[in-house]
Amino acid sequence: MKQTLDKRNEKQKDAGMKWKEVPLGDVLSYEQPTKYIVQSEDYDDSYQTPVLTAGKSFILGYTNETENIYENLPAIIFDDFTADSKYVDFPFKVKSSAMKILTCNPNMVDIRFAFYLMQTLKVDTEQHKRYWISKFSNISVPLPPLPIQKRIAEILDAADALRKKDQELLKKYDELAQAIFIDMFGDPVKNEKGWEMKKIGQIVKSEDHLRVPIESAVRATRQGQYPYYGASGIIDCFDDYIFNGTRLLIGEDGANLLARSTPIAFLAHGKYWVNNHAHVLNSDNLSMLTYLEFWFNSISLKPYITGSAQPKLNGSKLMEIEVPMPDKESLQSFDLANKSILIQKNKVCPSNQLFQGILKNSFSGDLVS
Repeated sequence: MKQTLDKRNEKQKDAGMKWKEVPLGDVLSYEQPTKYIVQSEDYDDSYQTPVLTAGKSFILGYTNETENIYENLPAIIFDDFTADSKYVDFPFKVKSSAMKILTCNPNMVDIRFAFYLMQTLKVDTEQHKRYWISKFSNISVPLPPLPIQKRIAEILDAADALRKKDQELLKKYDELAQAIFIDMFGDPVKNEKGWEMKKIGQIVKSEDHLRVPIESAVRATRQGQYPYYGASGIIDCFDDYIFNGTRLLIGEDGANLLARSTPIAFLAHGKYWVNNHAHVLNSDNLSMLTYLEFWFNSISLKPYITGSAQPKLNGSKLMEIEVPMPDKESLQSFDLANKSILIQKNKVCPSNQLFQGILKNSFSGDLVS
């Protein structure tokens, strides 16, 4: 983090300016959400008030409750365990107390600027603990004058609007791939096609013994070109790799095993590093890995999970899970269909790359020099 801040200061100095840096906790005030927790989960789309989570799903449903609705807007909701955040400009209630509601003084800080700034902060969230007070509130962040904050937020709003349009298209492609999967293989739990059942350990090989966790402090000094994977996907980049080729990664622990706010199974390609929070499965049959990726993301893992405070899918239970085994031709046909969809999805990516590039440069002074 210190190296990143030093680079920011150097760029701002070259541009004839230097933004002061303050702890994020001085920029944003937090409120516990207990007062705003929904009393009933009897949601209905005809009701008025959305019930929110800071995770990927965001709006869990709508409630007809009229008391204790949060209305001090706009605000940022921050998931205290995953560090996910959402910008909110409409009245809402929340699902649980596992978050912070963040606000700021609008005469000093543009909250949209603060929200985008938070997206650039890298904190290792692999441990099961609350992160706002322990980590995020103490991070020093650049704070330019308010007019510059507003200008940066406007630029990012425009880039984000384009990105969101493309994300909707990507969502449609994902739905198409899932529909093809169900059409070809039937319900993943009911096994409507009557496929032979086999244990995961009979189908693929575990390479968990090759995983190596690297502390965030070490990774910060060894940034590089290779993806560093954790339980929910890429969490960093590293200057070395331990895997080369395609593997299926499956989250080993964390709330996402049950919440499923992000996929728990995902393919990794090329050269990359994997820590000890994701199982690594290998097979010479790449079509099988594609099939298993969709299969795992289609089922509930609750029967195989141990632990309550920290859900865990241990390696032995994973290898005992039984999976319907399609024939080789069906696997290959689905793999080809999925690859065709991936080609179309890759054509949509530039808007996200544009947004990420602007986001990265926005807090270095590049957009306002």
